[in-house]
Amino acid sequence: GRSTDPSLSEGPIAISSGNSVILDWRPTNSPTSCTASAVPANTQWSGLKAIGGGNQTITNVTVSTVFTLSCTNAGGTLSDPFEARILKVDLLSSPDSGTAPLNDVDLTATVSGQTSGTFRYFFDCENNGTNERDITVVSNIYTAADLCDYSTTGTKTPKVTVWHSQGSASDTDDIIVSASGDPAPTLKGRSTDPSLSEGPIAISSGNSVILDWRPTNSPTSCTASAVPANTQWSGLKAIGGGNQTITNVTVSTVFTLSCTNAGGTLSDPFEARVLNATLTPNPSSGTAGSTNFNFTANVTAGIIPGNTFKYQFYCNSTDATPAYTSPDIAASSFTPPSPICIYSTSGTKTAKVIVSHSQAQKTALASLIVNATGNLKIILDPSIIKVGDNVQAEARYYPAGSDIGQPVTDDCDWDSTDDLIATVDGGGLVTGISPGESYIVARYINVDEGIDVSDDAKITVMFTPTWKEIIPW
Repeated sequence: GRSTDPSLSEGPIAISSGNSVILDWRPTNSPTSCTASAVPANTQWSGLKAIGGGNQTITNVTVSTVFTLSCTNAGGTLSDPFEARILKVDLLSSPDSGTAPLNDVDLTATVSGQTSGTFRYFFDCENNGTNERDITVVSNIYTAADLCDYSTTGTKTPKVTVWHSQGSASDTDDIIVSASGDPAPTLKGRSTDPSLSEGPIAISSGNSVILDWRPTNSPTSCTASAVPANTQWSGLKAIGGGNQTITNVTVSTVFTLSCTNAGGTLSDPFEARVLNATLTPNPSSGTAGSTNFNFTANVTAGIIPGNTFKYQFYCNSTDATPAYTSPDIAASSFTPPSPICIYSTSGTKTAKVIVSHSQAQKTALASLIVNATGNLKIILDPSIIKVGDNVQAEARYYPAGSDIGQPVTDDCDWDSTDDLIATVDGGGLVTGISPGESYIVARYINVDEGIDVSDDAKITVMFTPTWKEIIPW
């Protein structure tokens, strides 16, 4: 194949993005079929191709591609690939930022898609069409040392264009030139940790935050602000630096110091995140002495990447000893691997979790309802039936301490201890099958209220004689 080069080659070749590739194929040994394919796929080079050979122009090639021709005859199938690589250049500035005047900036161009041959580089410091350097070298990497000088502020966009016998490519880079002598305030802080940091930090609600600031380049003024607003951190601050304790921080806050001089204004923020967590019981209610409760704790605020948490779960908020303590883990949500609490008495209970890490601690509470144990009663009338007869069983649930039953027939799971004697359907309808005795069992479960009770009742099935079995006197 070839592109702009007049001579065919076996590849690989380098091309400019969007150029055409001319492919030429010459099968031997009388193939019966030839098939084209490309990686990545290219609709122009696919399907059957002339077994006698030919050539084809593949237009607008924008990605490096391997074109393949596979030919088959009685002896088998053989393939031949041809690679076209997109010529690309990357421009890197060093330094890529600084204060005006910013002089002696290096521009480095790195060409990919082709590493051999000669390369002509055009470097344009201002991207204004005037090249500060035009050089031809036998290398796909070239650094134009100390090439660019910038006396004014702003974003500068130097450009490089590279020519090669097989294609061309261009690239730009951004250089930020700021005003000379801009003030550079540094705001750091801490809470219970003895060391200052650039933040963010996590704190317990109500704790203090100690802020420390050190401006440079002789600012004429420094102003404090906070989001949300905090009256302790506002107004003018000492231009020579200082420290201040912000007390009783109860919400996550970004504290900012902005300093100004003739060069302009720069700001530095410091974030203090208040640790917060929630506790959710599962289930939210249950029955005394029988329901096993578990809990899920979620850290909802104050998360700092890299922090680990310890979760301590208490069945009652007044307990001195946790029912379960997790290892230190990075997860912001945790559930003990199995239920941890069972309550022997009824009433509203208050569980507790303490979430802690090196910088902060949060206690979260959750209420749950523990009901006294109730009972289930099956009413089966009549309790003696004949083979083939039906009787409707009724189930009533009696809460603890109550003599008023709640009808729950349709909410029960029904069963018979002997389906050969009597059966019962999902609605409590009993059918006599053969003479004998069986027990009809009902189980009532209410997960939301923590109820799981059952009862049974005996059913007797009598034999029903037919006329053939009546013996006359």
